[in-house]
Amino acid sequence: MPNNQLLKTRKNYNISLMQPRESVKSQLMTEQPKDMRELILPELDELRIHCRGLVKKFDLGIKVADDLFQDVIMRAIKYQKGFFEGDFVLAAWLKSIAYNRAIDLVNKKNKEAAK
Repeated sequence: MPNNQLLKTRKNYNISLMQPRESVKSQLMTEQPKDMRELILPELDELRIHCRGLVKKFDLGIKVADDLFQDVIMRAIKYQKGFFEGDFVLAAWLKSIAYNRAIDLVNKKNKEAAK
């Protein structure tokens, strides 16, 4: 797929079909957690790997992976209300944030290179 076509589309994972991890599922069913940070902890390793894969896929440079990872966590905490109001699977929601943020970084990089 040409890079330009890929960059114009933002990915929305079909999160209704994915199954959550048992700990997150049981926690959401019983009561709403006090803070998004409680839910994110078990997802951190997988999210870091996903961010590194995106950075490698889009050729952004390895130093960007940690910035992307931190940005995803900050956005998840900032917009946690949207997660709790919807019927989302946490891992898919975090990955969609990472993918969309990576697309933003690639578009920014391409715009700066065009100048």
